Amino acid sequence: MLGTWHKYPLQFATLELGIKNKRGLAAALFVLGPNLLENSQHSVATSPFAAAANFPVKRRGEIAELAFLLKATSLGFGVAKPWGDSDRFDFIITSRQFLWRVQVKSAWAGPPYRIKTSGVRNIAYTASDIDFIVAYIIPVDLWYVVPIAGLASRKGLSLSPYSVNSKTERYCEAWSLFRPPDSTASGV
Repeated sequence: MLGTWHKYPLQFATLELGIKNKRGLAAALFVLGPNLLENSQHSVATSPFAAAANFPVKRRGEIAELAFLLKATSLGFGVAKPWGDSDRFDFIITSRQFLWRVQVKSAWAGPPYRIKTSGVRNIAYTASDIDFIVAYIIPVDLWYVVPIAGLASRKGLSLSPYSVNSKTERYCEAWSLFRPPDSTASGV
């Protein structure tokens, strides 16, 4: 059972999953949950992608997009990647009959973790460009799902995980924002 794996050493967990190498283990831990093998609920997780912190910016962006693809599909969302990179969004997420345009950002150092909420030529994203910015905070393996309405045309966002005073904490792991209320349940 997944709930009991934290009691076993790492070797047993890898055998149970059938994982043969460290790269496969990192991917499995990412998909199954970063604290799967942790004994403490208060430990800070680290991303399996943290080792890429010194890669060039373009490569780190590609890694963040790959991580988003893994995370979103593991949560049951449909994910589409537009051809090329001429659009202001990176992905289209499907949930029920809804389609959401998503721009993926990442932060590799902090806190606070700073996310650029503007694109090429430093032009801020608007509701005509995207529906959400999804920010991956690599060092602590956390995701922020921020609706474009929450940005108010800002060109940057400062994220402070675990801070009670942070106005952005309500967006931490807010994947439910992609799942609007079921209209059939309300009779609409």
